[in-house]
Amino acid sequence: MMAIRPIKVLALVVAGLCLLTAFIYPYLSANSYLNGLLGKPELKGIQTSFELSNAPLSDQYGHQVHLTNLAKKPLFLTFGFTSCSYTCPITMAFFKQIKLNVGPEAQFALITIDPQQDTAERLGQFLANFDAAFIGLRTEGHGLKEIASLLKVNYFQGKEEIIHTDYIYFIHPKLDGILVYTKPDLKMILEDFHMLEQGD
Repeated sequence: MMAIRPIKVLALVVAGLCLLTAFIYPYLSANSYLNGLLGKPELKGIQTSFELSNAPLSDQYGHQVHLTNLAKKPLFLTFGFTSCSYTCPITMAFFKQIKLNVGPEAQFALITIDPQQDTAERLGQFLANFDAAFIGLRTEGHGLKEIASLLKVNYFQGKEEIIHTDYIYFIHPKLDGILVYTKPDLKMILEDFHMLEQGD
């Protein structure tokens, strides 16, 4: 049996590290030492360079909206669906907690990943259980795939219901990119919000 030369092992390790870096690069945190040196805010969320899709969506009132327009004001965004039995109600309740702390300065939106079932009326009824000011957004086909792909949202049909990532995205006019929170940490999110609101 031929032994693997050390140079080949090194090459394989380097190739593996390159692939890993390419995968995690979009999620590198903004509060790195380098960003501190560059004078950027040391935000606690994961800052990405993702650009917003301009695919048209419709809200629970049937009005056409675009994420690029909503993003002119601080926006907390997540993906889910109204018949979700666990994560989505928890996330919406968490959105309510955030709003209690930031007031009307921010918007809150849910993009449904089940537009066939989640009609505008159904979205409105679901969100009204938490806050009537929350925005329900829907789009079908290519538009949903485009937005989910840009924001690295994963979802698939499980045995009983749709399985999906429940990340929270924070978009702010002063932020270059998008902040991603992989878990609902109220203290972390509020610190980032206030840092951006008070920044120059």
